Amino acid sequence: MDGCFTPGRLSPGNAGNLVLTLPRRVRWSFVDQVLVSGASFLTGVILIRALGLEVFGAYALVLVGVQFLTGVQHSVILSPMMSLFDQRGDVSPARYLGAVVVHQLLLLALVGGLMVLAWLIAGEVMAGLAISAPVALALVASTQVQELVRRYFFVTERPGLAFLSDLVAHGGRLLAVSALAFWGGLSTELVWLVMIATGFAGCLFLLPDMARAQVDRAGLALISERHGKLSFWMLGNMVVAWFSESGFLLIVVGAVLGTTEVGAVRAVLNLVLVVNLLIQSLENFVPSAASRHLVDGGMKALVSYLLRVGTAGALGILAIAVTLIVLAEPVMDLVYGSSVPGQVMILAVFGLFLAMGYVIEVAYAGLRALSHLYSAFLMQLVAGVMCIALMAPATQGFGIAGALVVLLLARVLLASQVLAILQRRVSVADHGGAA
Repeated sequence: MDGCFTPGRLSPGNAGNLVLTLPRRVRWSFVDQVLVSGASFLTGVILIRALGLEVFGAYALVLVGVQFLTGVQHSVILSPMMSLFDQRGDVSPARYLGAVVVHQLLLLALVGGLMVLAWLIAGEVMAGLAISAPVALALVASTQVQELVRRYFFVTERPGLAFLSDLVAHGGRLLAVSALAFWGGLSTELVWLVMIATGFAGCLFLLPDMARAQVDRAGLALISERHGKLSFWMLGNMVVAWFSESGFLLIVVGAVLGTTEVGAVRAVLNLVLVVNLLIQSLENFVPSAASRHLVDGGMKALVSYLLRVGTAGALGILAIAVTLIVLAEPVMDLVYGSSVPGQVMILAVFGLFLAMGYVIEVAYAGLRALSHLYSAFLMQLVAGVMCIALMAPATQGFGIAGALVVLLLARVLLASQVLAILQRRVSVADHGGAA
């Protein structure tokens, strides 16, 4: 019956299809994330070389805000879709798309209202970011709509179209920024306009699906209810987790030490964030794959899958980080033309930080499949409060090193607790409790 979610169990035929389909999505996911992360990295290199660390630092602070709002989008729209789309029962993809598009428009309306309010209340502070409210809203809109497009293509098993969308959005941005830098006309204002134009251009691939999208009251209410149950804790998790992430560190460093220091930290961080192609690509397949393994094989299949993915990824990230540490001096000279003070320390801390972050994301995907997010939220809250309380004083007393130590300690605390929560859920299931 259309309009009813009935997860059920995978049939043998569907399980066979999963074996054939998932590796293809995984392969495309990594290729796609290489494109996205690589384009972002190279854009940063061009901006640093052309405009300097101080301007790049201001640019990085604007991106922190954009990425925070994209995190909100992931929590309330994209992550629930990635986890629940394969459990939609008889709800058609056209109805699902219609519902998430409505959710996206409502979110952008809310963000637009908050931006207007922010500029009215703190206009002088916002003016220091060198971006106007209309441009900022257009930047957020293009970023979020294109992100919705790529995630929808992944969840509907069309990763090739997701790659084409990212090729236009991120590859097009890199080409345009490179051309502007070559001809000597590069500025952050033009970079924002380029990002807006290429972002919306990358959305054009969804037009055929949009022509078939359906919105009806019953379907919208049903999907909203399902998403709402999951997104409530995910949004809370995201908001409190943000304070124990690199974005909050950059804001504290900017407020205490200045934008030049932000540019320096972000320049070094750019090298480590190459491994983001591993972490960010998780969302393209791990949540839905975890849910499928749980439905098809129960808790044992879910845990086996999480162990395989988590171990392989964490070891890969550590290997990349160690390589960058050993080659720090020549790599920095090659990429940026000079070294940055404290670069080895920053590389080492963020290498460990990202490896633990990868493990947390894999474990968190398992908790999402189990619809058990309350305890994870509490641990995120503790880590976030720790960073809020300690990071600014640590930065004032010990500079960038103090901020990094606080961030790493919060990540160690969070990783240990999230893994403990998942282990308790497994133990309950092994002893015949509710899974």
